[in-house]
Amino acid sequence: MNEEEGRDHTTSSCMRNLTAVMVVHPINFLLSSPLKLTRGLLLPLLACLLCVRHGSCSTHPQDVSGLKSLSARWKNTPPSWSHSDDPCGDNWEGITCEDSRVKKLKLFNMGIEGTLGSDIQSLSELEQLDLSYNRNLGGPLPQSIGNLKQLVVLRLIGCKFGDRIPIEVGNLLNLHVLSLNSNQFAGEIPASLGRLSNLTWLDLAGNQLTGRLPTSSDEGSGLDQLLNTLHLHLNKNQLSGRIPNSLFSSNMKFIHVLLDHNNFTGEIPESIGLVRSLEILRLDNNYLNGSVPSSIRNLTLLDALNLANNKLIGPMPNLTGMHALNYLDLSNNTFDPSEVPEWLLDVQNLTTLIIESGRLHGEVPPSLFSFPQLQQLRLKDNAFGGTLDMGSNISHQLEMVDFRNNAFTSVTLSSNYNNSIILVGNPVCSNAQLHETEYCHEPQDSGSGSSITDCLHPYEGPIVCRAPSFSDVSRNLAPMANRLASMVNGTPVSFSLQNYFFDGDAYLQVQLTICPSSAKHFTRREILQWFDLSSQSLALSEIYGPCYFDPWQYSFRRSVNRGLIAGIVVGCVAAVLAIAGLGSYALWQKKRAKKAIILQNPFASWGSTGGDAGDAPQLRLARPTLQDGKTAVAIKRSQKGSKQGGVEFKTEIEMLSRVHHKNLVDLVGFCFEKGERMLVYEYISNGTLTENLKFVELALRCVEDASDDRPTTSEIVKEIETMLKDDKLKGNSASSSSSSSDAGLRQTYDELLLLSREVNSDGVHRSDRYLFSDRSETDACAVLDRGSE
Repeated sequence: MNEEEGRDHTTSSCMRNLTAVMVVHPINFLLSSPLKLTRGLLLPLLACLLCVRHGSCSTHPQDVSGLKSLSARWKNTPPSWSHSDDPCGDNWEGITCEDSRVKKLKLFNMGIEGTLGSDIQSLSELEQLDLSYNRNLGGPLPQSIGNLKQLVVLRLIGCKFGDRIPIEVGNLLNLHVLSLNSNQFAGEIPASLGRLSNLTWLDLAGNQLTGRLPTSSDEGSGLDQLLNTLHLHLNKNQLSGRIPNSLFSSNMKFIHVLLDHNNFTGEIPESIGLVRSLEILRLDNNYLNGSVPSSIRNLTLLDALNLANNKLIGPMPNLTGMHALNYLDLSNNTFDPSEVPEWLLDVQNLTTLIIESGRLHGEVPPSLFSFPQLQQLRLKDNAFGGTLDMGSNISHQLEMVDFRNNAFTSVTLSSNYNNSIILVGNPVCSNAQLHETEYCHEPQDSGSGSSITDCLHPYEGPIVCRAPSFSDVSRNLAPMANRLASMVNGTPVSFSLQNYFFDGDAYLQVQLTICPSSAKHFTRREILQWFDLSSQSLALSEIYGPCYFDPWQYSFRRSVNRGLIAGIVVGCVAAVLAIAGLGSYALWQKKRAKKAIILQNPFASWGSTGGDAGDAPQLRLARPTLQDGKTAVAIKRSQKGSKQGGVEFKTEIEMLSRVHHKNLVDLVGFCFEKGERMLVYEYISNGTLTENLKFVELALRCVEDASDDRPTTSEIVKEIETMLKDDKLKGNSASSSSSSSDAGLRQTYDELLLLSREVNSDGVHRSDRYLFSDRSETDACAVLDRGSE
């Protein structure tokens, strides 16, 4: 099949599935309002289009829409739920499928938050729903839960579901397990649960349920119809009224009935003796009164019986023939005062005997300590007196004997017993020899077990057993450890059992810690696949009674999105490069601005706050005064169109201000404004260097090698006269020079005449004297202030 054919096949299949949605509920489809119709079809249609778009889809669109609706209501769903639109094909965590339909939805202890909406009914082929131990998943249980006709297991333990249990739960006729314990359900137990004829496990413990136990004689259906139910756990609620006599019948298969910690009143029903399959019966911590029915002796398979903390009266019940009994607690009732009953010596398989405040008196028979499996004997707050003699045939398993607050006046200790004896509150403890011994001190809470393994991120929590048939945990922990070892066999984990104790409700708690062997964290998928430790899966030995694992919320490691990390890295690199680029650009702009400022005003740094103000030449003009009293300076002005820039002009000024020589004029000032560039020098009245060099030029011509190139004497004189005449004209136009200057010029003329005479006929220069006039000290001049010079 090519891609196009596959897409056609998918489209056809998808449309058939969509049609099935309308066929399954045709009346609802036809009678739905437009809004409901749109809402009911939109998600399946969208799921269908998604399947067509991708060319294949392994999940029924109705299931896709249902799961998408649940996901929209929830927080902290597994990551795979948001990565695709094909739960079955892409193996979503917690989802198990068959033939494109979702069969199991198991997301226990995933940290899910939110509510369970009516969209759950879209998973019409769902057989198992387990959302246990999501501590922030709650709200009312939707009535539409009753539309999951194929549901076999409904497990919502340890959540925050509240309000009433919907009567629609009674429509789940295929249901085998209903565990709603440890929630906040209130109101009465719906009588419709009696219709669940296939139910084997009913656990509503640890809620806030009130009212009477429903039976069919009162409401048409009731708990008395649960003929195939093995576990009836209604303990730790606020149920009240009488326990109906019609609740029990000989057709029932109950093995565990837990009604403890409620508000039941009246007598224990005689019909209890009809349920001969019973192994555990807990009626303790209620307000039951009257006598214990004799029919209770018919429960010959009973392993644990707890009637403590009621208001029972009459003779202590005769339990002769109950040889399977291991755990017996008759404490804190108002039975008739008596000695130790003879029938008690017939129950030889007891591991734990507790009759506290039982109004017993007389002496304790030594044979009571010889029960072969006896672990604890707790008979405090009675009236036993005389001598406590445990005899010589003491059970090797006996760990603790508690006779606090009795009337023993003496005790005979046996070398065959070295374990705990508590005699606090007995007269015998006034004996000086016993007063300071451990027998006469309150016992310390016994600790339990050390850790077998340890890790940073364990999966852990207590295993709670609500009716164990023993009291010495250390001797009875091995079966639990062996069962757990078989459950995790083949998985890379290690585990430990530690911190075990009996709480105030006589429930056994054992801390289970599971550690990964090759990783730091467990994944969601590993927990869902490896640690389904529900009561049914745990299936511990019968000696523990009904148990459940109550895991602590697990902190999952957040999944690493490599694409996200790569994007972050790329983004950070780009940000660094951008910042570096912006920094470089800012520096470049700063330099440009500085350069522009320098070009515009190269002398800005010479200001009072300039960074290099110390480089500025210190110019102070000493006013040069001529003979006529006027001040004169020499000005050098830049030609128009000069290519000299401001920086070059500044450099020239700085250089000239540092060069000093007696034959060089000094710089006394400058001008840089509106395009004008001028240098101001001190004025020298003897003319320019060019003019003074005319005499030197004439002299040099006189010493030429070739005679033809040398001027004659008459030519020399004529040129000198011409020079003097020009100089005189310039002197008149320039306000004349001083008389000393004229004398200097004449001296120069005379010397040149003399020089011309010293040249012989062959043109050879006979003298090395080249005379130049020094600056006249009488000339006025501008002075450069050079500080210390």
